[in-house]
Amino acid sequence: MQNYLIGQQEPCIEDLLERMEKTEKALDRQLKTAVADRVFGGEQFLSDVQLSQRLHISRRTLQDYRSVGVLPYYLISGKVIYKESDIQRMLEKAYRPIFDSRNLV
Repeated sequence: MQNYLIGQQEPCIEDLLERMEKTEKALDRQLKTAVADRVFGGEQFLSDVQLSQRLHISRRTLQDYRSVGVLPYYLISGKVIYKESDIQRMLEKAYRPIFDSRNLV
């Protein structure tokens, strides 16, 4: 019986190490996101960066919404956070159904 030693240079080992590295990076990203999501009293809070990414709008637009009173927010030590349920309620209130001329009979 002959023993065969697999080294790091073997294609299958290189592939395995590369996949493990990608998995580690993906898990690190997930962990950062999970830590960034703030939960307090059963409510989830979002930073302005997170909310702007979810709504696909700029942080400047969020600031405008805050200034005119469209968007409820909390300001704690200069940090702006938003309660997710408040954002959901604001979006539902702003919802406008599609106009359908066939229903005007």
